[in-house]
Amino acid sequence: MLIGGEFHYFRAKRREWEDRIKKIKAAGFNMVSTYIPWIVHERNEGVFDFKNGEKDLYYFLELVKAYGLFCLVRPGPYVMSELKNEGLPHWIYEKYAHIVAETRGGKKHPCRVVSLMHPDFKELVEKWYFEVCGVLKEYLIDNKGPVIMFQLDNEVGMLNWITNSPDMSQIAVDMFVSDIKSSNADISYEDQALKEKLLSQDCPLYLQNMYMDFMRRYYREYFLFLKSTALKNGMTVPFVINVHGFTSQDYAKRGKEYPIGLSQLKSSVECEGIITAGDYYVGNIIPENYTDITIANSFTQALQNKEQPLFSAEFQSGSIFGYPKLQPTTYDLNTRLCIAQGMNSFNYYMFVGGEHFEDDIWLFNRKHDWQAPIGPDGKERTAYYYIKNTVKSLRGAEKLILEMQSIYDTVFGFYPDYFKTEYRTAGTQEFYEKLKSTRETALFYGLLRGLILNNYQVESLNIQDGDISGKSVVIFSALYMDRKTQEKIARYILQGGTAIIYPSLPLYDMNGEKCEVLKDLLKVEIKRNQDGGFAEIFDIDCIACSSSQIYETSEDCVILGELESTSETVAFEKKVGKGRVVVLGINISMNFVHHISFVDKLALYAGIKKIVQAQELNVTVKKGNEGYIIFVNNFDEYPKPLEMLLNGKSVFEGEEAVIGARSGLILPYRLTLNRKNEIVFSSCEIEQIDGDRIKFLCRNSNEVIKLARKAEKVICAGYEVTELKDGVVYRLKNCQGSNVEFNI
Repeated sequence: MLIGGEFHYFRAKRREWEDRIKKIKAAGFNMVSTYIPWIVHERNEGVFDFKNGEKDLYYFLELVKAYGLFCLVRPGPYVMSELKNEGLPHWIYEKYAHIVAETRGGKKHPCRVVSLMHPDFKELVEKWYFEVCGVLKEYLIDNKGPVIMFQLDNEVGMLNWITNSPDMSQIAVDMFVSDIKSSNADISYEDQALKEKLLSQDCPLYLQNMYMDFMRRYYREYFLFLKSTALKNGMTVPFVINVHGFTSQDYAKRGKEYPIGLSQLKSSVECEGIITAGDYYVGNIIPENYTDITIANSFTQALQNKEQPLFSAEFQSGSIFGYPKLQPTTYDLNTRLCIAQGMNSFNYYMFVGGEHFEDDIWLFNRKHDWQAPIGPDGKERTAYYYIKNTVKSLRGAEKLILEMQSIYDTVFGFYPDYFKTEYRTAGTQEFYEKLKSTRETALFYGLLRGLILNNYQVESLNIQDGDISGKSVVIFSALYMDRKTQEKIARYILQGGTAIIYPSLPLYDMNGEKCEVLKDLLKVEIKRNQDGGFAEIFDIDCIACSSSQIYETSEDCVILGELESTSETVAFEKKVGKGRVVVLGINISMNFVHHISFVDKLALYAGIKKIVQAQELNVTVKKGNEGYIIFVNNFDEYPKPLEMLLNGKSVFEGEEAVIGARSGLILPYRLTLNRKNEIVFSSCEIEQIDGDRIKFLCRNSNEVIKLARKAEKVICAGYEVTELKDGVVYRLKNCQGSNVEFNI
């Protein structure tokens, strides 16, 4: 498990580097990550400095190597990181202003983003990579150095998205036209007319969609260029692409737009030899936003290369501004949540604060505090010790975490093109706004959030580009979906699958053309689509609908729900071929308690069985040959009883155990130890397994552990033993913060 901390050598005095690296290692980390900013090392064109003062990259890498740590290097060309020009040297804009991208109106891009595939920019990047890779080459892990990964650029596409300004420079548009011609697309415009239509505010939806598809291929070509340039200059380590997307919501951020970044880089993350990484800036983690992180993890897994675990290159451990104040418990909970969902490597960002030593390179402020766990003065803050304790818990269970596999209750169908909304014109604005509103309600407030709140173990699959598998699949369907995907869903159902489709049946393709494959399969009529209203489904009344689709069904449909005001059908079931479909024609938010209980009834009706049952706790389970580990998180401000069922059986068999306020646990369950004994259950985390000796960490005053057989020796200040027919229960007393050792 790679656990890293972001430390920018160029933001600390050279004499301080060793102290910071020592403290990173002392926190239990095995990796340091850093940007290598072009703006810092090539102040004047052709003059490179990697050896002097705070620019001494050689010395920095020597220190990382000396302390036995790995290193993730991030040499851009773009690095962002609160640097001017996002890390590009000033002289590029002075001497090569023609490479700056243009907007639809022919103006320079508002963020001065360059046209990434401009030949002159590519030539400059090749020179930069030649120099920086020349330094890095001798420090690669293949050469017994610390460099283990190489990030290509940073957050590509973000600045275009947030400014609604795609690259419309002549080079990009010419590439698009050539791309369209080679694809034999059904376009009747001549080259010039096509360009004019694309550049106008009246650009039609189908052409806008084609350009966004092109931009995905454009970014892919850019990454492949960077990768080939790095390879040519001796880089033999894996390459990383970093995805952007969390948005600020004051105290707690939201991940509602994170899949836009995934959608933008969809073609790029599929490249061979590429590791997908994410920016996880969640603000403070609370009950209202933790489900966004789960969704981000799940959708990322649906798109990234299947052989890689989840990885975050920027896993929040601070914030550029002092507001909102980030709580140390957030770092612990976010880490545990993501590890439970398959994130086996992450890099805390920023882990070390600093300052700038050149006045013409920084944005916002010369000081770069970032609420970092290690302050600019080198002192460890409270967050440092929280994270250190979290890492200690992870290291204790590391072998189990890496060896065990996630188990799932159902599949969720992820349709990436529902997030292909980063660019809008006057002619497409209304379409994208409606799609955005529908997806936010359905995913981040609605049924998907409800499944997560109810502890359904959900695996997302990219149903647009991949196959649909599993006994059941929950499919979010807006009014728009391409014909190929609709036909794929129809085949899945006809061949015996069970599908829950919500909150509507699609009636159009993504260009707004009529496409009713699923409607025709079910032989139903759509009477209308409307906003608002209340429905009664499964005998649960007063279900508030943000929107609803009203159906005229055939006699072979089972009516499941109606609008309360008109008694018209909004939910039904129908058997088709060898399979069955449950259509839920309402979009609901999980903002009422009875809405959350409705999700359980819907899943039960569709035959989706829960592995885990727990109230007001977030629980995830992994299984291996030796048994289970259970990840439990409490996001609330008060302690709760550890009461849960796994496969219908009480985990703690009636014994009392608690989880503290805003805390998490990684617990063994039915875990075989050296074929000699078994941990039947434990309210304590494993801190170390050494042969026949196992050490637990007690987080509460009273804890409970059950073994299949009596331990030969127990080291604990106070405990009671009860021998039962099926095992031995140890009730530990007054043990908070202490270790308990068992010799099994």
